[in-house]
Amino acid sequence: MEHPRLIQGGMGIGVSLWKLARAISQAGQLGVVSGSGVENVLARQLQLGDPDGHLRRALRHFPAPAVAERILDTYLVEGGLSEKEPFRNPRRFTLDPTLGWLNSP
Repeated sequence: MEHPRLIQGGMGIGVSLWKLARAISQAGQLGVVSGSGVENVLARQLQLGDPDGHLRRALRHFPAPAVAERILDTYLVEGGLSEKEPFRNPRRFTLDPTLGWLNSP
């Protein structure tokens, strides 16, 4: 197995664009986009209405359908929030699995 000569990283989801990581990967190297904070990006995009339906399509393929349904029930706002409505932030990850963001009320 040949290891990559170039590993590009440091790009966070919702912070940097994916195009650099894609270009590095297409050149046969390792391009990485961090998943740090993905729960916030997911919750906010759903509250903006997921206008292209990409997140709803992805969640239909999630291996735990009940979890996917709970995420949609909790965060999806059809048509999106108005400019004056605040976002509902998910709970933070924790070492106690009963307090995690999927268990938020």
